[in-house]
Amino acid sequence: MPRRQLMRSVAFIAIMLTILATSSVTEAAGESYTPPLLISDRPITVSRLIDMARESRAPYRQSLADEDLIGILRAGAVGQFLPSLSAGGSWSNSDSQQESIYVDGIPISQGGTFVNSSSRWYLSANETLFSGLSRYYGYRQAELQVQNMLLATERAYDVLVSDVKSAVYIVLAAERALEVEGEILNQRNEVLRLATTRYETGDVIQIDVMQAEIDVGIQKNAVLSAEQSLQNAHELLNLAVGLDLESDYQVAGELTPVLPAINPDSLVSIAIRARPDLKQQRNLVESNEYGVKVRTADYIPTASAYASYYRSESQSDLFEWSVMPGDRNISYGLNLNWTLFDGFSREVLREQAVITKRKSMWDEHQFEQNISASVRQQWRSLTRLYQQIEVADRNRELARRQLDLEQERYRVGVSNQLNMRSAQVTFVTAEREYLARILDFFTTMATLERDLGMPLEEIAR
Repeated sequence: MPRRQLMRSVAFIAIMLTILATSSVTEAAGESYTPPLLISDRPITVSRLIDMARESRAPYRQSLADEDLIGILRAGAVGQFLPSLSAGGSWSNSDSQQESIYVDGIPISQGGTFVNSSSRWYLSANETLFSGLSRYYGYRQAELQVQNMLLATERAYDVLVSDVKSAVYIVLAAERALEVEGEILNQRNEVLRLATTRYETGDVIQIDVMQAEIDVGIQKNAVLSAEQSLQNAHELLNLAVGLDLESDYQVAGELTPVLPAINPDSLVSIAIRARPDLKQQRNLVESNEYGVKVRTADYIPTASAYASYYRSESQSDLFEWSVMPGDRNISYGLNLNWTLFDGFSREVLREQAVITKRKSMWDEHQFEQNISASVRQQWRSLTRLYQQIEVADRNRELARRQLDLEQERYRVGVSNQLNMRSAQVTFVTAEREYLARILDFFTTMATLERDLGMPLEEIAR
């Protein structure tokens, strides 16, 4: 090869490597991600938060990224039925410098620069005509793998919805708790004002005023704790949605418990029918069954066909020559292979496949039982919490009426501060218990919907 052509080839290879390296860096830079920052004065609905989570939540996006393999998996499943093609070649070149040879002044060999070159290339194709249906079973396994990828995305969405709803409920409960703590602070400030007024008139002693001031200070700390809890709840919601942690917005919604009119006996069957991860397990059992059939096909003979084309050339400045018997060769044929004995390796592989299938069947059975138990427990918890909410709601109404009555009695001077503080403690306890039951109810509902694989609203229709 001339030196100039060699330098061109080297330069071309260097340019191509540079382009590949640059494109890799550009692609990696394009995959960088920054969580979106949401700042809004208008309340954001739960459905919109769920839509944003579908675009920003990492586990869900990872499931979608896995779906990018579906196309190549299906192509690979079909490609195993197609012939395999291969091509190759080689080229060589040598330059030699020889001196002239003289014997008694007579030239025996003429010197000079000689170039020797040779090249060869080939093209071959192989096709398996029969393999005991193992390729078909492999194709079915690939289709089941594709289905499981799609089901994994469905399950990731169910978990996403449950996590976002639970985080929203926690925020709403924290907002309500802050309102309650602020209301109690206002009440204790009013008690302090009344105590100061009554102290000036001599109706109470200074200890009563000091105790009222202590109660106000304690409640201020309670308000600060409630504010921090609300900030933490907003941050957890941002994490659940996949937003920037500095995102600031209001959440639309209210915590009004409603027990769906659903037949509890139908919930288990609905979950068994709708859960994507249970469908994945069933597909795994079916895939393992095909795996047993693939190993069984190892006992069947296989047949294949092949064809190839080969060509070579060689030349020299000294003399013309070529590889014998010729510089072109075409070959084709059929192969039949039947392994009669291989040291029991086929038996070992088939038995391992059978055991794997049996284990997956037991996993499916255990999975169904776990789903049934979880759904039953969550529904019982939901029903019990709804009943407790009714009791807690009645208690908070009575506690508020008692507190209003004690405030009026304390204002007119017919009650003391001890009774007032007792009524406040009762009111605080009733409100906090009610909020705790409300939060448990809605988070349990979100968990139940996740275990069912579908919203309760769709079931209750």
